[in-house]
Amino acid sequence: MPRRYYYWTIIIILTSCAPFLRRPSAFEKGVELYQQSSYQEAAGYFTDHYNTHPSDTTTLFYLQHCYRILGQHEQELAVLERLAHLGIDNANVYLNLFHYYGKASRYHDLYTMLVTLAPSAARAIDHHYVLTRRLYAQLIAGAAQKRVSDPIVYAASEGYIPIFPDGTFRDHDTITNGQLIVLLDRLIEPVYPKKFFSTKHISNHSFLYLPYMRLVNLGILSFDADIEPHATAATTVAARAIERLKQRGVID
Repeated sequence: MPRRYYYWTIIIILTSCAPFLRRPSAFEKGVELYQQSSYQEAAGYFTDHYNTHPSDTTTLFYLQHCYRILGQHEQELAVLERLAHLGIDNANVYLNLFHYYGKASRYHDLYTMLVTLAPSAARAIDHHYVLTRRLYAQLIAGAAQKRVSDPIVYAASEGYIPIFPDGTFRDHDTITNGQLIVLLDRLIEPVYPKKFFSTKHISNHSFLYLPYMRLVNLGILSFDADIEPHATAATTVAARAIERLKQRGVID
């Protein structure tokens, strides 16, 4: 065989074998192990890949699911926080963070997340998590500068939220829009609103009208012409209102 044909034969053989000679990447190996339900090993490969590709959200989602299946919740939480830091637009990330922050009593992290959520994530939170008196107290605790171990005791003792006349604190009771207006208004100075707006469900003669206008004028609540006083208040609305109270020095 002439030498030139010999060389061409070698080149063709090597070219055809190249796909088989290529080593799979750490991500590909991780996916392979993930599909084989070898989640601990897969997590190691996904971690290796992420260390060299820190903006690869697909790898982080695989890694998060591995940790969830393995029951390694602290590691899962760290991955979720990284996804949130990258600004991922996925409601499940923030729903899971809400769950873990509440479970770990990380009230400041919970509060901080809620006041910075994108609209789509905020809607998901408001749909899945109802604003209760306990959650409201946790948000107050999250806004406080000092570390709070018992949000209910702190919020009640500091006068941020009242207890019932019988001395009880029904922490699982939901908070309506009307109740939220009253809770927020009792914390601010009784100034007379400069502007008044019409609403569909709160009459100008309602005891809620003046407090609501006051909160709107002070920028603590955003005006909503369709607000229904008997509907459950949105968790993220309460969080943002607490943030504005904090900016005014009402919560410290």
